[in-house]
Amino acid sequence: MKPERSNNLFGIMLMVGGMVGLSLGDLFLKLSARSLPVGEVMLVMGLGSAAIYLALVLVSDKQVWHPVLTSRLFWLRIGGEMVSGLGLFLALALTPLSLVAAILQMLPLVITLGAALFLAERVGPHRIGSVLVGFAGVMLISRPGSADFDIGSLFAVLAVLGMALRDIVTRKIARLGGPQPVSSRQLSFYSSLGISVTGAGMLAFSGGAAMPQLSTSLSLTAMVVSASIGYFMVTHATRIAELSVVSPYRYSRLLFSLLIGGLVLQEVIDTPMLAGSALVILAGIYIWFRETRIHRKSRSSV
Repeated sequence: MKPERSNNLFGIMLMVGGMVGLSLGDLFLKLSARSLPVGEVMLVMGLGSAAIYLALVLVSDKQVWHPVLTSRLFWLRIGGEMVSGLGLFLALALTPLSLVAAILQMLPLVITLGAALFLAERVGPHRIGSVLVGFAGVMLISRPGSADFDIGSLFAVLAVLGMALRDIVTRKIARLGGPQPVSSRQLSFYSSLGISVTGAGMLAFSGGAAMPQLSTSLSLTAMVVSASIGYFMVTHATRIAELSVVSPYRYSRLLFSLLIGGLVLQEVIDTPMLAGSALVILAGIYIWFRETRIHRKSRSSV
């Protein structure tokens, strides 16, 4: 069923609000990691999110178990989620928020390339050119080989690779489960458990957890709440509104992260970073525009 046009404005508002929530979650993650081991922050995030999604699963889906748990694709997705979580948490702990947010914008480009390699999707010269422009933007943002290069930015790249693997495999998982496909709430719950396991593993190698102070405990709580609400708003936006309308507003996350990084964390945002971010976003929007146009043509010809 096609969403009504009247829902599109509300969907846009939800998408933008979701990006605010996710950006604030990144901020509180970074603040928490200043006084706690990264693995502990990751464990708290995973367990807190798992508790929220478990409640949603029990209310909506009525059961935690799903046949998809026996699929190799499911465990490949969990592996991608764990890799992306590891990279993202380390990147946010070690690298400026604005730099991490800029690099994360390359995700649609990596998914486009990965879909061509692993899903046999056709990728024409226009999309290949857009991917190359986007990668050039990432090089401008991170500036490898220069004095300004931050080695921690490689963790953000690792996070993008993990996210791309997760999203590509999710396309295949959506077809599994027979008459009762796995829901997004169930997948989110399983993913949160994977994040928890990764955090616990990091703690085991880093020497154990530390007792958080009151201010850090508040940051941890705000991190879980902000990220969970943000994710819920994004999910709801894609359900009630046209995906082609709300998808471009995902890029507003970079704007909010740049504002938070500059105003709250006092990060230096220079011209090369802004120029590189613009290239990445323009490349991603162009790919979205081409796919939307092709999809509309194929529907009109049926």
